[in-house]
Amino acid sequence: MSSFRTLSWCVLCVACLLAVVALAEGGSRGGPTRMSSPTQTTRAVDVAAALKAVDTGTCPAKPPAREASDVTATADSLEPLAATRLLLCGYVETVKAGKAGKNVVSTSVWSSLVTDPATLANLRGELNGLGGWGSGTSSCPPQSLGGALGIFTDDGKDVVELWDNVTGCAGVDNGLLDARVGTSDVNNEIIMKLLPAAFVCGEVWGAVDCPLNTPKPVGSLGKTG
Repeated sequence: MSSFRTLSWCVLCVACLLAVVALAEGGSRGGPTRMSSPTQTTRAVDVAAALKAVDTGTCPAKPPAREASDVTATADSLEPLAATRLLLCGYVETVKAGKAGKNVVSTSVWSSLVTDPATLANLRGELNGLGGWGSGTSSCPPQSLGGALGIFTDDGKDVVELWDNVTGCAGVDNGLLDARVGTSDVNNEIIMKLLPAAFVCGEVWGAVDCPLNTPKPVGSLGKTG
C-alpha cells in the first residue's frame, strides 16, 4: 500500500515531506517482494470500475484504497498482461488550513491514455524486471504527496492496477507484489514522460528538479481535478 494513500491523508504527513526516510535498499534482482499485508481487491465491482476507467479514459477522482485485478498471475509478476491499453493517473494532494483548526485536503488528477504497443511492451518489461527491497538501509530523497496509478487492460478483457510512488524511495506494487523502482527507467524515463509535464514539473518535482528538463510547467494539460 502506498504511503500516499495511507499516511498522506494524515496531518502528520505535511511535516514529513522534508524528512529523509530510511528504507530498505533496492539492488536485489531476485524479483519483487511478496507483500505481508496485501492490498489487492478482486471484487467484481472494483474490477468493473477499473475497466470502465480505461474504456472512458477517465481517472478515478482519488486513488483507490486497493488495487483491482481479476488476474491470478499478479502473484508472480507485477504486470502479467500483454496490455493493449494503459490509463495513467497522476495524483497530487494539497493540504490547507481550514476553519476550526481542520485541514482541508484537495486532490488534483492528471491523466494519460497509452496505446502504443512498443511503449506498453517496454514498460511491462521494465516493471517485471524490478527487484525487491533487499535487507540494507539507505537514505531516500524527500517524498511528495503524489503518486501514479496505472490501470492495464488487454482489450478490456482483464485488468491489473499498479500503484507507483514516484518520489522518495520510489516503489511500485500491484497489491500482492512490491518492488523498488530505484534507479531503473520505470519512473524518470517511462512513466514521467507519459504523464503531462504539468504534473511532473509543476507538481511532483518542480521546474528546477524536473527530470523532463522542462523550464516551466506547461499549463494544466490533462488536469481533470
